[in-house]
Amino acid sequence: MNFLLIFSLLGQVVSIQDSLLVSARRLIRNGDTTSALRMVEEFVEEKSDPEAYRKAALFLRSSGLKDKAYALLEKGRKRLGRDYLFAREFYIYALEKRDYESALREAMNRLLEGEDPGRVKREVLMVSRYLGKDRAIDLVRKWMKKHRKFSRAHAVLAELYLSVGRIAEAAREFELAGEGRANISLAREALQMGEPSVAMSILRGFEEKERDARWEFLMGRCFAELGEYEKAVEHLEKAEEAGVRGARELIMDIYLGRLNRPDLVLKATSSEGFDPVRIRALIRMGKAEKALEECSKCDTTQDGLYYCGLASLINGDFARADSFFNALLSRYIAGERVDDVFYFKEILMSGAEGEARKYFEALGYLLSGDVERAAGIARENYGMGGSLKPYFGYLWGNVLEKEGKWGEAFSLYREIYSKFPGYIAGECALRAYDIASKRLNDPALAKEVLREFILKYPDSSFSEYFRTLL
Repeated sequence: MNFLLIFSLLGQVVSIQDSLLVSARRLIRNGDTTSALRMVEEFVEEKSDPEAYRKAALFLRSSGLKDKAYALLEKGRKRLGRDYLFAREFYIYALEKRDYESALREAMNRLLEGEDPGRVKREVLMVSRYLGKDRAIDLVRKWMKKHRKFSRAHAVLAELYLSVGRIAEAAREFELAGEGRANISLAREALQMGEPSVAMSILRGFEEKERDARWEFLMGRCFAELGEYEKAVEHLEKAEEAGVRGARELIMDIYLGRLNRPDLVLKATSSEGFDPVRIRALIRMGKAEKALEECSKCDTTQDGLYYCGLASLINGDFARADSFFNALLSRYIAGERVDDVFYFKEILMSGAEGEARKYFEALGYLLSGDVERAAGIARENYGMGGSLKPYFGYLWGNVLEKEGKWGEAFSLYREIYSKFPGYIAGECALRAYDIASKRLNDPALAKEVLREFILKYPDSSFSEYFRTLL
């Protein structure tokens, strides 16, 4: 029995290591490449199927004859009469040569070989970063014109349209692809691009049985963006009951930021333990001392220390705020709160205590929903040109955003990062980029912001991040 097993295994080895390729490898080692290539040709002619060509190409590539390998595959395409064969191999080869147009074409050809469409989408999007999205869209459309009956390609084109914010075209392509469930991602993208009406139109196209918790969450977001807050909360509460992450936070944000009803937050939360949204509500109601009392119960966590410091700032107790911030920085080295603390400490260390008090007074008004008084202080002090001028400008920009004055906010942020270096410049550039890409729907302008900043501050940590967005 053991002998039979041994002979069976040997038979498998012989079938894999075909004798012609074994002989060809021996010739290559002896320096006779020409004879070896003739043997490889005999091998593929004898087999005359795609797998034989793949095996022969792999053999040539592993023998250091990469270009010969791909020349052989090209012959295979012609002999077998299918110009999309070996797409995976040619895709890799094109990437190695940085021939991104060929790489995109071969990525699409992989669909014809039965490759998973999700993987093809990812590869096309990756290649489009080098080619440019508009050029990638043109090439995919050209490929689709050649392969008219291949419907799965519509989903790839839809993803490209999504990546440049062309929502209507993306919706059409998703519909042609027959990917109804893809409308969830399409609606989400429409919201991110500042098109809640388009997102809602997409979501209303769902059948009743398809309206799950994610659908409820996105509908809630749409109504919130359109200013219909009661309907928004109605949908978001259903999403929250189903455990959708972010639903509760958005409900609280509507109560605090949209309806200016911090009292509703207090009703929906408990004073037992520590709840950041409750602390925000107390600060919004002008009860910074009460907020400090509640968050002091948990002044060992990052959020607890942060809100203790923030409440102290608004109360005008800078020394106490600084002690909370120092405690936070001694325990935590990263996180959103850490970035905010560094920002506040920059202001505290500016040496301009009078200006700092004005700044945090304006911040208190902004957090409590008194946008008009916050804007008045920020605008006046930005015009006076003190040492905290860029910080007042940033605060004023926040106010303009809350008022939906996107063009004015963008211009202000751009003016600040152009004139004032440091951390505040990076924050302003980031806000300008987000407004240009998501609110003004102008990707070219957004990239212009990134290039301007990188050119002006090439060694900034923000520049390192911005390079990844280009």
